[in-house]
Amino acid sequence: MKIKRVEPIAVSLPMKKPVVMAGVEIVRADNVLVRIEANDGLVGWGEAASAPTMTGETVESMMAAIGYLAPALEGRPAGDIGAALAATLPVRVPEFEFVDDGLAVYRLIDGTPLVDEEAGVREFLDALHAFDFSGLPVERPDWLQTYRRQCDEFRRIVPSTLRARAEALFEEVESLVGFEPAFTHSDLGPEHLLCRDGRLVGVIDWGDARIGDPALDYAWLLNGPFPHWDVDDELRRRARFYWRLAPWFEAHFRAFYTDDEPDFGPIEARL
Repeated sequence: MKIKRVEPIAVSLPMKKPVVMAGVEIVRADNVLVRIEANDGLVGWGEAASAPTMTGETVESMMAAIGYLAPALEGRPAGDIGAALAATLPVRVPEFEFVDDGLAVYRLIDGTPLVDEEAGVREFLDALHAFDFSGLPVERPDWLQTYRRQCDEFRRIVPSTLRARAEALFEEVESLVGFEPAFTHSDLGPEHLLCRDGRLVGVIDWGDARIGDPALDYAWLLNGPFPHWDVDDELRRRARFYWRLAPWFEAHFRAFYTDDEPDFGPIEARL
């Protein structure tokens, strides 16, 4: 099923009863409806409200945004997450042009791994975590259960010298609550953030993308190049937990899937 047409429709509907928002009396609902038609005749509807005094969003700006995005979406598979991301994110992401018999090809995204290039990174994160994932075939895991099971796996390789500190870290899993689920990349290390001319220009390797805690995408960024970022204290706390847990994945992989011994140096450094 492919998207055949995206049609924005501006409406101005009288309110049955005026309401006051941000000190302004609202007597009409100035909204934008979006009609999306698939090539098989299926039609879906969406709606967004303007709020110029609160968000700066007007009917005109929403109509313009939809008009800009529509050509990039029309003709695309309705469940094509990559295409949907490419149309909404301020950086390039892989758009597969050929997929057949286990082979997938996308055009090269030219850039080098992020070191300390800050321009464009926060804008990317804001857009990613605001991405509307409703209706897309993306994983929606039980977050607590996922990390409980992961830490149970890590317990299998904990050396006795690290057991107490490791257990204290694993118990923090129970505090991974209270966040608004968002679409996350889930593996934002330097090698997946590509920069050129001092700015983030592309993000690759979306194989772990899922619905979850947006703090996961801040784990390396807040504990690596950008500790000075002004973020919510709870987001920073959870991001630090994910950063401290990260070396366990490599150690677990070595222990069970290679002939190499786990390296507990990076783990101990973060406990």
